[in-house]
Amino acid sequence: MDTSKEYIKMCEKAGEIQVLWDKDILDFYTTTVYAELDYPDGGNLRGYKQEVWLPRQDQLQAMVKWHKTTTPSQLLSELHHWVAYETYPKEHNYAKSFTSMEQLWLAFVMLERYQKVWNGEDWVKE
Repeated sequence: MDTSKEYIKMCEKAGEIQVLWDKDILDFYTTTVYAELDYPDGGNLRGYKQEVWLPRQDQLQAMVKWHKTTTPSQLLSELHHWVAYETYPKEHNYAKSFTSMEQLWLAFVMLERYQKVWNGEDWVKE
């Protein structure tokens, strides 16, 4: 399971995926604590925490399968075709730039369902 800073950032920025989270005891997630300091009124410290769901491969695959109602072998074939031939997006080596299967599947989900690609900082419409 990928728990790298990059995957956490990709998941955190994927708001479309985060809203699908139906919290389960077996899910992976991380908690980030944010603190804000208001200088003008004398240093009021406020804080909040954000839970970020880190979907597993099977959860990501289910998102595409649900979207396309395909069989597992068809889904794997589509992923393979995308990685091998990269017809979309046009940037060469996009699919090959990811360092884990979770990152690759998340990128595939975001492209297939939301027509978004990862630019290293955020998911953007392509």
